[in-house]
Amino acid sequence: MDERTGRPECHRCAAYFITYDPRHPYGCRTFSVKSKLAPSLVVRNASGEECHAFEPKQKPPRRERGGLYG
Repeated sequence: MDERTGRPECHRCAAYFITYDPRHPYGCRTFSVKSKLAPSLVVRNASGEECHAFEPKQKPPRRERGGLYG
């Protein structure tokens, strides 16, 4: 979520992905949406409400230093 506006930021959501279709480059796995716009905008335009399915991406665990090159 954007702290300033309270709107979901798709690129920070676990369900967001980039498609390989240049006509519909952005997608949402939760709503099965592919579009030119951010999926949260498609949801807002269709339902009149903000996306309620936003779930933040999990950060990958930090790798331990050491081993052969560290």
